[in-house]
Amino acid sequence: EWWQVAVFWAASLVVAVLLTIGYRTRLACGLAFLAIISFQQRNPLTWDGSDFVFRVIPFWLVFTAAGDRFSVDAALRRARGERVTGFGPALPIRILQLQLAWVYLASGLEKLGGRLWLDGIALCYALQLKHTWARAYAEPLAHVEPFVRAVSWGTLTLELGFLPAVFFPFLQPYLRTLAVAAAAMLHTGILVMMNVGN
Repeated sequence: EWWQVAVFWAASLVVAVLLTIGYRTRLACGLAFLAIISFQQRNPLTWDGSDFVFRVIPFWLVFTAAGDRFSVDAALRRARGERVTGFGPALPIRILQLQLAWVYLASGLEKLGGRLWLDGIALCYALQLKHTWARAYAEPLAHVEPFVRAVSWGTLTLELGFLPAVFFPFLQPYLRTLAVAAAAMLHTGILVMMNVGN
């Protein structure tokens, strides 16, 4: 019934707030994971790639030291006189990083199967989909060839290079920071120019 979904949704919002402020963080991560998979399993035909990312993040955060430094949990521990270091096991963090980096790599490898990304014109087509995915005000940029080529090739470079840049920063000390900044710029560009929901 609709009211059952509404109650579950309200409970999920409470869990999201608890996770955001870091109260009972490990439990909140587990409950967030259960809430996400519950909603996703309700209608799997509406999934996209971002839904998978939403699912794995709270799962792996259960095993991390999330909430051990800047959180209500940490403040409560400090108030009880306990030592708060913010340090925890590295393996779950590395696995989470690897899963997210793999999303970029898989996306980049998929793009190599066609010519549009290699030719640097993929963005031209994407920005002209104003009836479905592109924002109408972004369409004029589809006809600016230097912009289209730079963003198309930049996206491909980021997706193929993100995993090695994040996991092998000894190659260049600032490579990880550069990769994360480039990913943030990519997603900001998608948010501004595309209408893809999540």
